[in-house]
Amino acid sequence: MIIKELYFPESPYSFSVFASDILGSIYEIFLSEKLAKENGTLQLVKKAEDTDKDIITTPLFIIQDIIRQTVVTACSNKSDKEILSLNICDLACGSGAFLLETFQLLSDILVDYYLKNDSTKLIQTSIDTYKLPFIEKKALLLECLHGIDKDYNAVEATKFGLLLKLLEDESTLTVEKENPILPSLDQNIKWGNTLVTPQDTRGVNKDISIQINPYDFEDSRFDVIIGNPPYMKSEDMKNITPYELPIYKKKYGTAYKQFDKYFLFIERAIGLLKDGGYLGYIVPSKFTKVGAGEKLRHLLASNGYLERIISFGANQIFDSKTTYTCLLVLKKSKSETCDYFEVKNLSSWKVRNIAEDDYEKIQANDLDDEVWILVPPELKSAFDKINAQSTSLGELLGEKENISNGIQTSANSIYVIQPTKEDKKYFYFENDGKQWKVEKELTRPYFHTSSGIDNLYTYRLFKPNSIVIYPYKKTKDKIEFVKLTELKKKYPNLHEYFQYYKNRLVPTKRDIKPVPKTNKEWYRYGRSQALESCDVPEKIVVGVLSQGNKYAIDRSHTLISSGGTAGYCMIVLPEDSLYSIYYIQALLNSKYVEWYSALIGEVFRGGYIARGTKILKQLPIRTIDFSKKEEKSLHDTITESQKELIKIQGSIDAYDKNPRSRKTWEQSFEKEMKTMESLLSKLYNLGDDDIKIPLIKEIYAAD
Repeated sequence: MIIKELYFPESPYSFSVFASDILGSIYEIFLSEKLAKENGTLQLVKKAEDTDKDIITTPLFIIQDIIRQTVVTACSNKSDKEILSLNICDLACGSGAFLLETFQLLSDILVDYYLKNDSTKLIQTSIDTYKLPFIEKKALLLECLHGIDKDYNAVEATKFGLLLKLLEDESTLTVEKENPILPSLDQNIKWGNTLVTPQDTRGVNKDISIQINPYDFEDSRFDVIIGNPPYMKSEDMKNITPYELPIYKKKYGTAYKQFDKYFLFIERAIGLLKDGGYLGYIVPSKFTKVGAGEKLRHLLASNGYLERIISFGANQIFDSKTTYTCLLVLKKSKSETCDYFEVKNLSSWKVRNIAEDDYEKIQANDLDDEVWILVPPELKSAFDKINAQSTSLGELLGEKENISNGIQTSANSIYVIQPTKEDKKYFYFENDGKQWKVEKELTRPYFHTSSGIDNLYTYRLFKPNSIVIYPYKKTKDKIEFVKLTELKKKYPNLHEYFQYYKNRLVPTKRDIKPVPKTNKEWYRYGRSQALESCDVPEKIVVGVLSQGNKYAIDRSHTLISSGGTAGYCMIVLPEDSLYSIYYIQALLNSKYVEWYSALIGEVFRGGYIARGTKILKQLPIRTIDFSKKEEKSLHDTITESQKELIKIQGSIDAYDKNPRSRKTWEQSFEKEMKTMESLLSKLYNLGDDDIKIPLIKEIYAAD
């Protein structure tokens, strides 16, 4: 009676059109919240896992594509018995969306098989329409599909969804011989922690072990593993799953540096696959580039497990979630090549199948533990030509410190000041409501990280935006720290200022490395490795997280701030370099090198590219044979064109409030820019491949 009331006409709902992503959406809304007592009242609050993207619904088109590339391949050329013997698993099944779609797909595959081989095993529902008998569907569900999740409610939701799917298109007549009608899925869909086994919790407090909820797969191995594993940074695991984090670090080789949880799921899945089995995941693509992904890259590349990578670039796959993703398809067997495809337009990709010619064949031997440079096939020729005539910026500059991060005072609120006035000897300023003056001799121009437009622009000379207190002096050989006795004697005002803030500057209150050798060096910078690089006549300052046009030349000996993607880097040419700093600046800002940056740098929302020191050192610089008159002339012409662009930009800025004059200079800038583009095109000489390289504005464009 209950089953009958679920269907038309007794029920207004039609489960025959039940979609797997619908249950996923319900799951995200319902299971991402919990009842909690706050301020004396019972309220619905977000679970920590949801806040940190541990719970996320996968779009149906992604689920179907992953299944098509794994389950369909696994079923190819197999008999019905062989298909029914496949073990397919989702290690973090959530709402069961992947399993629901797999159930439907396997049913369709079996229908097609029987139509070709034995149609008597099918039930005809209308002209040219057939379905599997209920008993066959039940066998398919019980034999083939498996799922695990750490959330008990998710497990129950998956069971519910699969049973609804089993009943789809059934009636009292088709199920009346089955007793019980609905099978138990307790042996198929399990509640437990995929990443932790009971053996891993030996010696752990019993209550904590229960909280971790380890799961033992015993001898279970799978032909196909599919899904969307949880994404969670190790920093977040410290707060959300603190008892599990030490186990992860001990158990998994991919738990390296600031790893992500999905690294572990990939490693765990590989271990649970049968030889020749398939893995299909949607995961953040940053593992191909970030330092923390080194061990994971080694695991995949050294074993030849990579089958296919489809990158979505800056296209956003998940609603309201900012994540840069790729489809990762692995096969647990040795392969010499991997297919790669980059989705430019997500809408177009959804409605077309990718032909084999659309993929770039990447040699497994070319993928080492460092950054994976994955090039779309249509641009491979251009990529090879650029590399053939270039050397990396790091090699060109030679010394390691020629590309470096900025300084880190570890107490900017004390060291960085905004003077209200100055005279020949002092800077005057206010801090914490108190008036101060410090000796100018121990200060330097400074550029601190600013929100919004920071005025760092390739065609505008770099200008400091503040002053930094600088307890260092440059001698003939090096930059030395100003000792406390000298500070007190020669710079009494600065000494008084530091003494006032001593409790906030001592090593116990801030991070100072290397650790001061004596207790009289408490006012050192937190990091001072960049002092030499800052104090040079000319350098290129680079915005680490930017969209190009962030390579400004500094002539003010400006100190710059360091701090991950929010900071800046410096490029310094050796004194004996034949290359002009303007030539290097022009190439770095060109579409050729900017495109290369997008290939090897981590991409953030809006197309911003992280280009720290590691990325800068790898950027290709077209080498010049200065013994050849034509090449040297081209180098010098590009240099002069770059200087001219900066000069014109100065005039544009000068006439900012005079629209007519400004317009004239802007037109001059556009004309000179076309000249520069022509010179760079001649320099690289890529032929027809030149137009294939996206323009800078196109590099950042995405759906």
